Amino acid sequence: MWIVLVIFSCLVFFDTVAYGQTGGCSIKLDQAPSLRGIKLGMSLNQVLDLIPGSREDKNVTDFLEAARRGHPAASYEKRSLDFQASSYPSLPMFNNLRQITVQTFDDRVTDISVQYTYPPWERVHDFVAKVAESPNLPGAKEWEQDSFTGNLKCQDFEVRVFAAGSNSFVALLDLAADRKIAERKKAVIEKARKEFKP
Repeated sequence: MWIVLVIFSCLVFFDTVAYGQTGGCSIKLDQAPSLRGIKLGMSLNQVLDLIPGSREDKNVTDFLEAARRGHPAASYEKRSLDFQASSYPSLPMFNNLRQITVQTFDDRVTDISVQYTYPPWERVHDFVAKVAESPNLPGAKEWEQDSFTGNLKCQDFEVRVFAAGSNSFVALLDLAADRKIAERKKAVIEKARKEFKP
């Protein structure tokens, strides 16, 4: 549980310090790297096809059932789905992982987070430098960094990393999707207010 709290705290920190910063990264969404084969903009079915047996995973079946039931807020909210590495012990894509989390909106992946268990990293700078070797990403000097976190905000997406010993993660976020969600939410709520009858 403490690992989840640490990661959540880091994500809140990123939102506070990195909002509005683009640095020197002008890379567009279609050039964003993948994480363990998963790319921003993929459909949920494409993700499930990458993970044999995932359609029988209870996390997945519960996720799909909740989507089927629906809710008014679902039209403007991301939905989160976890793939626990312990559920896929024979799949190489889960080697040295704790879990992969994807968030979706309009059946497209908007956020990807991968939590690693190995190797440990003594300095976040070394981890950032390794992540920065991903295709199309600028070098580590272009990233915002502190003692445990690194952040790279590009034109249409953002990369966030955290490293502390044997606990580390990389997250990719679709910034264009966030803007679309905000617009959708505003429209849906305004419509509901107009149609409301006491």
